[in-house]
Amino acid sequence: MRLFLAALLIVLTAPAVHAQTLLEWDVLEAAQIVPARNGGWAVRHPMIAVRAEGETVRVTGHMVPLETGRRVTRFAVSRMTAEECYYCMPGPTSFVEVTTTRPVDLTTGFVTVTGRLSLPSRGRTYEGGTIYRLDNARLTRSRG
Repeated sequence: MRLFLAALLIVLTAPAVHAQTLLEWDVLEAAQIVPARNGGWAVRHPMIAVRAEGETVRVTGHMVPLETGRRVTRFAVSRMTAEECYYCMPGPTSFVEVTTTRPVDLTTGFVTVTGRLSLPSRGRTYEGGTIYRLDNARLTRSRG
């Protein structure tokens, strides 16, 4: 009985482990910019993203610098590099804005970023800009 109680105490006091959702690009790119009821535009996010808002998620892609320098705390992650699609006109669903807690090295390789998902345009009139954002993010994998 003591062993059972000790094991139960360990399980109950252990820090919670939260699964991190990997947000795939087909989900992210499913967001739609639609006419708003009160005029203007609104973003209709996929339900998977709405449910994950405020949760820790992972996104994999290529870094796009949003500030200068070799080490940055703000960048975007995109499905493809500029070299892969030089003439494409990617829309706002093709990028995730990332803000890290510590500077990271810019890389041209493939990265996985983990952070808290925010949907800045949810419930507001969409006037352009970021549809998805990862806050307090960290680089969890880089193949460059």
